Amino acid sequence: MKLRIYIILISISLSGCSFPIRNGVFSIEQGITGQVLWKEGNHMPSPGGRFTAITKPVEKEIVVYEMTNKSQAKALGPFFSDIKTTLVAKVKSTKTGFFQVELPVGTYSVFSVEPGGLFANSFDGKGNIQLVEVTKGAKIHIDFAIDYMASY
Repeated sequence: MKLRIYIILISISLSGCSFPIRNGVFSIEQGITGQVLWKEGNHMPSPGGRFTAITKPVEKEIVVYEMTNKSQAKALGPFFSDIKTTLVAKVKSTKTGFFQVELPVGTYSVFSVEPGGLFANSFDGKGNIQLVEVTKGAKIHIDFAIDYMASY
């Protein structure tokens, strides 16, 4: 019985880990680390139990641009194209959604590459898209939710 509880606790802690690492350490000194999560379906509790939410880690290409404002890109719904700022890095997440990218100190916009264009769903009060600020010696962790197929 104790062994069974121990196995369940280990399974929960490993599957719920939102800060995955490779071989116990990150291979970057400074930059962005994160997990890409695909979300779809109804994420709102509703009468009759019609809760169809799906959230799962996903393999995706992530692109990092210099800080980008909505005025520096063409928007079509939740997708962007014709980004006018400089592309800084491209990285692909693993099957568990983990990604990391080494970056110099600065402020960046992060997008996922989708069939409809580049996706981002976070903006600051000035219209800057999916901002992440990298500081000296820091590994900034983000959970990147791709949720254009989800309802809330």
